[in-house]
Amino acid sequence: MKQTGLIEGNRVVIAGMPTFPSVAALLVPGSLAWYGINEEFLKGPVTDIGGLFMPPGWTGLAVGAGSLYTVANLVGGHGILTTDALDNDMLQITLGNALMGSFVVADNRDIYFEARLQHTMVGEINLGVGLTNPAAAAYLADNGGALVPTDQIMFATRDGEAALGWYASARNAGGAIAYRLLTVPRVANTTITLGFHSYGVTPNYLVDFYVNRALVAAGQAVFADIPLVPLMPFLAIKTGHAGVESLTVDYAMCAQKR
Repeated sequence: MKQTGLIEGNRVVIAGMPTFPSVAALLVPGSLAWYGINEEFLKGPVTDIGGLFMPPGWTGLAVGAGSLYTVANLVGGHGILTTDALDNDMLQITLGNALMGSFVVADNRDIYFEARLQHTMVGEINLGVGLTNPAAAAYLADNGGALVPTDQIMFATRDGEAALGWYASARNAGGAIAYRLLTVPRVANTTITLGFHSYGVTPNYLVDFYVNRALVAAGQAVFADIPLVPLMPFLAIKTGHAGVESLTVDYAMCAQKR
């Protein structure tokens, strides 16, 4: 049986992405036309550079002694980010050492990102999923405030805005924060697939956002908002109330044309 989409020998197959049909075939070893990661969260946590237990190759940042990463005993591998129980306790994980980036928006070098996840929502919750300029600082603000001033392309929810659902955000640190309401509800304990595609040439870069692999036109980001610095995949959760919350991630993938 033919298998396509292997990023490296020890990775599982990336295949069957209807929205992104060009990616899988180009990730076959040997062509080297694309590079990227497909994190399935199959392996147990290891100690990162800060002493937290994290997925191998990722770095964590936590607020609250009980905020931790675990691997779920579920088909296909799932990573769980769980917060401690105080308001604004958080956990975020960043691919790499949280200082360097490997994905850069550039002319004709498309980037595809996708993550499949679900979350609890006992109370208010802040979530962030996508690419960011790595930093040893929290990516999500306390109390539903504006995103931390860094470069990112991401999906987000904000404390105090449960009824508004998910946002798309592309932010260049030199510009204003751009939230685009997707009119996609955030529903507890329900799987959702979030993806985006950056493409084009300067000064006409665009980023399209997809929910459950369907384009949401309202999310499109334009050149003035798009970061041009090295980025890395990240996942983040922060409580918006006194109580434990969790984010369960089936997979996170990111690929860029070399």
